[in-house]
Amino acid sequence: MNQWLKVILAFNCSIFLTLSCTSLKNHPVTIDDEHLAYELLNQFDIIEGALFYKTKGFDVDNRLKDWFNYESINFNNRKESYILERDRFVDFDTVFSSQQQEKLDNNLKNIEPVNLKEEKLNINRLRYTRKRTELDVDFLQALTFPIIQRDKNDNIFAFFFYSWSSIDGLNGSSEIYIYKRDGDKWERFAVVFVSIT
Repeated sequence: MNQWLKVILAFNCSIFLTLSCTSLKNHPVTIDDEHLAYELLNQFDIIEGALFYKTKGFDVDNRLKDWFNYESINFNNRKESYILERDRFVDFDTVFSSQQQEKLDNNLKNIEPVNLKEEKLNINRLRYTRKRTELDVDFLQALTFPIIQRDKNDNIFAFFFYSWSSIDGLNGSSEIYIYKRDGDKWERFAVVFVSIT
């Protein structure tokens, strides 16, 4: 009886190992989303001492509720020169499967604030106050933490809301940026204009 049990156990182990190896071949190891998000932030134009240490979430900026969702981004996206572009740059329904669209929309609608990890950024100083100080620049930068989404062809996209404003709040603008990863770099893919003051 013990002999049969050993044979069955050995057979099951060999099947498990075969399936595991096959599974690894079909699903290559991917870089984790946090790493990709910081990689993108380090390519984005961040000014020393201007970026707020805590990213935006729905509890901070009410504009996110109207703009930071799949339907709005899909309808309003333009090329980089969004002021001159009247037609949307791409229909994301052709890029993402319905399941991917649903996942992306859920992630966009449930964006939460994140304390940025200064050691992962290419700047030495984040902003921890909204007040003017002698050392700080005269404006604020704030953004949502980038949401990473793969498409039907396994291309990698990132979505984030970005705003800048003067300390007094009289000047500024807000946009939603969509980036696409090309090799080991991020390329700006499309933009959604939200507001300007």
